[in-house]
Amino acid sequence: MEGGRQIYEEIFNSAKDAIFLYNVIETDSDYEFKLRQLNPAHEAKTGLSADECRGATPREILDEPQGSEVTANLCRCADREETISYEEVLELPSGKRTWRTKLTPVIRDGDVIQIIGIARDITGQKERIEALRRAREQLHVALEATNTGVWEWNVETDEVLWNDALERLVGIEPGTFEGTYDAFTEYLHPEDIQKVERAITEVIEGSGPFEVEFRMVRTDGDTIWVLGRGELYTRDGPRRLIGTTTDITDRKENELALARREIIDPSIELELHSEEIADLLREEFSGGMYLSFDGIVPGPDQSWLLYVTVEGITPTEVRATLDTIPTAEDARLLSTRDEQSRYEVVVGPNSVAARFRQFDGNLRSIIVEGGTCRLVGEFPETVDPVTVVETVRETFPDVELASQNRIASPTYLRTIIEEQLTERQQTVLGMAYHAGYFEQPRNVTGEELASRLNITRQTFNTHLRKAQLELFQELFEEQLEFPD
Repeated sequence: MEGGRQIYEEIFNSAKDAIFLYNVIETDSDYEFKLRQLNPAHEAKTGLSADECRGATPREILDEPQGSEVTANLCRCADREETISYEEVLELPSGKRTWRTKLTPVIRDGDVIQIIGIARDITGQKERIEALRRAREQLHVALEATNTGVWEWNVETDEVLWNDALERLVGIEPGTFEGTYDAFTEYLHPEDIQKVERAITEVIEGSGPFEVEFRMVRTDGDTIWVLGRGELYTRDGPRRLIGTTTDITDRKENELALARREIIDPSIELELHSEEIADLLREEFSGGMYLSFDGIVPGPDQSWLLYVTVEGITPTEVRATLDTIPTAEDARLLSTRDEQSRYEVVVGPNSVAARFRQFDGNLRSIIVEGGTCRLVGEFPETVDPVTVVETVRETFPDVELASQNRIASPTYLRTIIEEQLTERQQTVLGMAYHAGYFEQPRNVTGEELASRLNITRQTFNTHLRKAQLELFQELFEEQLEFPD
């Protein structure tokens, strides 16, 4: 008997769960419960003292309504004469804790004389469960807000699971997806099937998580852009590919719109009219003429080199006409074909072309008809047309603005040239191109072009080769090197 008591006390004192013992006193109408003992773990976990609480009732130990709730559970155990279990939240000296409590009656001669209670602190477990619940709720909200679907593909059985969000993404009723890989590929854009399958193959072969943007075709025929992310899981069963699919249509459309804007730059086209310029051009030629300007590059001593295609007059008439224009300093015939001839014309800083360059504009054409000269130029959309006209009037006072129109012009390569090349490299490259240096056979030599810039042929070739290298690297995204 003494040995059994010793074993009981050892278990009681060493147990990690909180253990308590109430004496049960049956009254005429109910029960009275008085605390007999608390084990050390109970004292440590609750902050209650066994010595201070011994002989007290639950209502005397705990504040209301907690005291009455504990008493009610003790009464329920005594009435049933069997073990009961429940969860309870108690505000104790150690703080607010959640307990899983088990009450067991001690019965002698048909009467419940004591109740032994074992309480396990499950506060941490409940907090983790609640945190997981909140995380799942937040994940659900996030998936809904971002239009993200979740999927799982069993690689071994070919079973594919989609959640409702993914089914809505492609326009089918929740629960109607057939659940196979082939059924999934039916919604892929035909041009993106290989890209998706390549990404999936790589992750299955062990390349790690995958991330790929691709298009899907909804049941209503609309095409959407999605971002697929996934990872292969091989533990605890067959290989499974688990991931998400997020609708990124708005972002992709914005990116494509931005790309189009970068490729097509809004510009403004101005048309100026001048009778004075028409009279100068018609002194040696009475008919109509059309001049289109292929390019302009800076020359030496504040001059500009214009590359012009002329229609309607002969080379002899062109030479005579240019001699009458004070801003034209020199001209060189580059080539002739049918009724067209191309020239390199040196103009001074007061020319119309030079005035346009002050505003980052380019002279595109000059048309002389019926006594009026029409000057057409292209400018950035931010230019002030009035300021352009006033500047040109410093040389030709009768110039008037006839019209202005917004246009779209390609800007991708022009941006590369402006950002990657030095000013001298731009000049050399533009001159070589417009003067026919790259044609077969060449219309001009590097030495001739170098002399127009007052530089050596070697310097000209160095600038030209560096400019070509920069453009090739940008276009082909490789480091190219030319031999010395």
